[in-house]
Amino acid sequence: MAKLEEKKEAIKLRKRGLSYSEILEIISVARSTLSIWLKEVELAQSQKQRLTEKKKKAQERGAKKVKEQRIKKIKKFKKEGIKKISKINSRDLLIAGTALYWAEGSKQSSKNISQCVGLSNSDPEMIKIFIRYLKRNFKIKDDNLKFEIYLHQSYRNKKNGIINFWREKVGIDKKKSIKTYWKYNKAKKSYKNNNYWGVMRVKVSKSTDLNRKINGLTEGIKRGFYI
Repeated sequence: MAKLEEKKEAIKLRKRGLSYSEILEIISVARSTLSIWLKEVELAQSQKQRLTEKKKKAQERGAKKVKEQRIKKIKKFKKEGIKKISKINSRDLLIAGTALYWAEGSKQSSKNISQCVGLSNSDPEMIKIFIRYLKRNFKIKDDNLKFEIYLHQSYRNKKNGIINFWREKVGIDKKKSIKTYWKYNKAKKSYKNNNYWGVMRVKVSKSTDLNRKINGLTEGIKRGFYI
């Protein structure tokens, strides 16, 4: 008899538009039992809308919580990383800069034996570190540095703003020219990323031998793991 009364109450609550979770807070039965009781209960459109909105809000709350946890983890890992790495000394910079060039720099080959030193990336911090590497280890002067920016054609109207972004982030003098090259997409894809700043390439003039010297340091890193 009690179960019958609980079933009637559950159906009544469901017809009012309550969700399964809300009903289970009022009536203490197994979810599987509730599902059997309510499988044939039809809801009005307004009730369906309420449940849909409730589900959406629950998903939003869940997504917000996951995001907050992710941000918290990122902050924690950054703090730990900064503490663990601590201050970078001259040898650290030599190794880090060489490894960076090994990964991202322009390499000489049998088809281009005179390739100068050049590195491209979309991260201003990486460009700054590479410039510091060049100046501290090879005494490269600002006059020997050349800068280029590669942008998608759809950002032509933002060219000046993007150039100013790179000048500020990397610390490039306003008197220093920055060449701009445009990338074209045959599919005419639309780019609307507000955080898009293109790719910067920094080159060193007359640096064929410097490229070879950095390659020698790369070999030093390779061999160093086997000593």
